Amino acid sequence: MSGGDLVEVYNDDGSTQAMVYPTPTAKKGHTFMLFAYPTGVQGNVIDAGTNELILPNYKQTWANVRKLASAPDGVKHLRGCASTVHVVDLRTNTEFDIWEERGTCGKGCRLDERGLATASHAIDKAVADRVDLIIMNRFGRAESLGSGLLASFSSAISAGLPVLIAVRPPYDLAWAKFHGGLGQELPASVETITAWAASAIVDSEPAGVAASQQGAA
Repeated sequence: MSGGDLVEVYNDDGSTQAMVYPTPTAKKGHTFMLFAYPTGVQGNVIDAGTNELILPNYKQTWANVRKLASAPDGVKHLRGCASTVHVVDLRTNTEFDIWEERGTCGKGCRLDERGLATASHAIDKAVADRVDLIIMNRFGRAESLGSGLLASFSSAISAGLPVLIAVRPPYDLAWAKFHGGLGQELPASVETITAWAASAIVDSEPAGVAASQQGAA
């Protein structure tokens, strides 16, 4: 595993996903993850069969780690705090930088909406080309405020194309308001998401819209 790789961390109680940040201070076989971090991704995911009244010890626990995907070329150099964030067009592998340059570990929201606007052209072209499925790993602050990639969401849905996106709290409330009941929430399950996508591709009229909790799909 290398810096920037996407991995799944899992045990008998549940699973979550994370990005790899190698550090010389970690011992072999040890990993460290933040918890209760207000702007972090979803963690401490409990399987349906776990009694939530008897909570496992999450501060020190065993887990398996498996690699899900290699880091895009644009982030392979990263160590520690992200100095840049890219989105990638899955059809062409074109990368779009959507992070304002403020130096490593810069504070505050660093989203560059000009970068998002450039990336939206790739989505608009995919909609025009009538692809089978639109996948957008983003519905965040910008979209919740009516900007960002929201227009691209609307274009894809209006075109009758199925759309799969990732949403995390607190933006799930804005997402629910946006789709007004048209959307379907999917559990953090590769099998369920794949089955939904296969079904939506076969029958994409009316448009299918689904969201999964970010960090799990």
